[in-house]
Amino acid sequence: MPASASRVERRWELSLETNGDARVTEALSIRGQAAANWREHYQSAGERADRYGRVWSGRFPGARLAAVEMPGISDREQPITVRSTVTVPKFGQARGARSFELPVSGRDADFVRTYARLSERHDDLVLAYPWQHDEELTYKLPAGWKLQAGGLTDGAARDVESAFGRFHLDVRVDGGLVRVRSFLDVERSRIAPDEYARFRAFLGEIDATLQERLLIGAGEAGS
Repeated sequence: MPASASRVERRWELSLETNGDARVTEALSIRGQAAANWREHYQSAGERADRYGRVWSGRFPGARLAAVEMPGISDREQPITVRSTVTVPKFGQARGARSFELPVSGRDADFVRTYARLSERHDDLVLAYPWQHDEELTYKLPAGWKLQAGGLTDGAARDVESAFGRFHLDVRVDGGLVRVRSFLDVERSRIAPDEYARFRAFLGEIDATLQERLLIGAGEAGS
């Protein structure tokens, strides 16, 4: 099936405090081949919140799940939808007295480690399936805080193109909101040995982009 048939859409709205803490409101949609694993893992309503909370605390130490809903998760004809609210201490990493670094994605920069750990291969690399990941993080900054020089700024864009797929990320500022949109389209699920180095480089470029940061602080933008 094409990558568009197995698609994850993630939307985070993050209200930031001046100490770097954040309250995250999440809307998530999973369709296609990834949905089966989600249904199996979260089918027990009694264990759902505990399991989902452990995912968040594993990704962000100290994170606390305030609420989670997965309406219609048993309906195999529909995408899985998740709505959650989470508090995350020190989501912003301090860089000075009144400035913080913020991530540009909800996932770690771990594509090489996850999908192409070996430096070379003698057999085909077979992924589970092609997929797409569409993500938007909307940061609500504290009053008087702005993007600063030293990180990605308003209008910044990154593009990675290859025979295996494409990745795009851009940053937009709208008043006190900073939106980071990213889209990954992995079109191939089988990589031949003579293509592997190029595929690994493709993932490496994506990881490098995800390692970039936003820098926010009190005062004038660019100060």
